[in-house]
Amino acid sequence: LKSKDALSKNLAYINVCRFIAMYETPPKIILQVYVALLRMTAPESRPLVRKALDILVPVLKDRLPHDEFVKSIKWTKKVIYEDGHSLSNVIHVWGVIVKNPSMFYGHKEQFMPQMVNCLSRLALPGNATLENRSLAVDLVEIIIVWEIEREKRSKLVKLQDQSKSLKAAARLAKKEAKLKLARKQARIEKKRKAAGKCPLKLRKASQTKWVLSSERKPSKRYKSRPISRRNLSYPKRPFSSLQSMGPASRPDKSITMIINFLIRLSLSTVQVGNQDILWRRCTELLARGLSVWPLTSIKNFSFKKLLEVPQKSSRGSSNRGRSTGSDNSSYPSTSKPKG
Repeated sequence: LKSKDALSKNLAYINVCRFIAMYETPPKIILQVYVALLRMTAPESRPLVRKALDILVPVLKDRLPHDEFVKSIKWTKKVIYEDGHSLSNVIHVWGVIVKNPSMFYGHKEQFMPQMVNCLSRLALPGNATLENRSLAVDLVEIIIVWEIEREKRSKLVKLQDQSKSLKAAARLAKKEAKLKLARKQARIEKKRKAAGKCPLKLRKASQTKWVLSSERKPSKRYKSRPISRRNLSYPKRPFSSLQSMGPASRPDKSITMIINFLIRLSLSTVQVGNQDILWRRCTELLARGLSVWPLTSIKNFSFKKLLEVPQKSSRGSSNRGRSTGSDNSSYPSTSKPKG
């Protein structure tokens, strides 16, 4: 690992990562290897470093205790902050997160602000490469999947809490009904004892039921009436709860920035011939995001210039044709021939 030759050093890291994936290793050594691989961003050693990370990162959660795994997440965030000035270093770390999104889901709040802020830096410059733009689209897809999963889990937790509260209310009502029945039986036993009758325990079940129904005092205040739909009262649900039930909840600021970024990137990739696949991915993610968050506010000033560029160019070409006095015979004639 301390060799000056880059090739032998990278191959040694690959062997160490394979050893860590197969056998138990001290957490301190695993963290040292992981941080060293995150900081190795030389272009000539990038393929071997990616191969080593592909072996090491999926087994970090199994090989490290919980506290040490949290340290690895913190080291990843620290590398992003310290090396954020270099675009190649940031691309290297984002590639690790893109390949292992489920491992970083539990700590997504620590990475999502940097991911959103880095999108325009990766994909929107005019000299941005296809690899950088595809990485930005991958980050957008991960963020959307994370947000959908978060909303699903929050709804599941709410449903579980509601079911627990309903079960607790049902148990409490059952307990109260038993206590009420026991009090009635105690009152009837007291009356029977005062009248010199035998207790209810010595009678048959059918007779006990008849006694409970015949010896209790009829209620003078309330009269029994048949059950109908008019007698049933349903609790009124507030309008706010109706709005929160559907999936059309208002998204946060990050989702709004992502939707506007997808619109700008899809418009800019349409004008490039070899980026059709990227344009299709952008439109699919845009449709998916708007289907989940239809209340997203779209800011048209961010992509208004992209829509005006073709119109200006077409006007300029027509003006150039008129000013140069080009031959009108190349255009189709709309006038009718004489005679």
